[in-house]
Amino acid sequence: MSVLNGIVKRDSPIPLYYQLKEIILSEITSNRLIAKECLPTENEFMEAYQVSRATIRQAMGELVNENYLKRQKGKGTFVSKPKITQKSINRVASYQEQMKKIGKKATTKVVSCEVVTPSIAVCEALNISKEEKVIRLVRIRFVDLEPIVVAKTYMPYQFCSFVLEHNMENESLYEVLSTCQQTRIMQAKRTIEAVLANASVANMLEIERGDALQVIKTTASNTEDTIIEYTIAKYRGDRNLFIVETQIDL
Repeated sequence: MSVLNGIVKRDSPIPLYYQLKEIILSEITSNRLIAKECLPTENEFMEAYQVSRATIRQAMGELVNENYLKRQKGKGTFVSKPKITQKSINRVASYQEQMKKIGKKATTKVVSCEVVTPSIAVCEALNISKEEKVIRLVRIRFVDLEPIVVAKTYMPYQFCSFVLEHNMENESLYEVLSTCQQTRIMQAKRTIEAVLANASVANMLEIERGDALQVIKTTASNTEDTIIEYTIAKYRGDRNLFIVETQIDL
């Protein structure tokens, strides 16, 4: 592609790398550079702007760290897709509802839905004994046909056996659970942490092993504080941004 709009001013007190960074960023935010478009090579930047390779790498590196650009080994540096922004993750809401609010089309693929013996960690999360059975529902959630999150949900079989009768690719889990008063979700606790993708999750999300993931663990209960759902959702770090809204009590 041709060089970008903008010039680097050598007599400016602003560092050269920062000027170059702002030129690239301006091209992205004005949509002159669009998602998946390849940037000029380092040599092309050096020739066009008469700056060093170190200057180019610093400018590009900061934009990669800020998720405006993404490097692909052996192919070049590309403009990243805008992140999917989800607000108020402290609210109990279905994934379809969240995506609809931001104008995205959400679809689901069910990987498995079966009755299993729970691990010790799942027993603790659901507050059940190791003798009880649970339903394990594994889904890949897509946004505009792109895999965004892998969600593994556990539910106590004694309360949620009816879920097995539903098609969870076409129905919302929370809506299905709401058909029974005993399993209607009224409150949830969520934790967020960062991990690296293992081979299995990377394959499902079409990313590389070791890529960053945002993991949200949800423990949800009914009006009687009985835990109905425990979900481990692994979101692609390159495609998701979460905003938590809080209120300050003075």
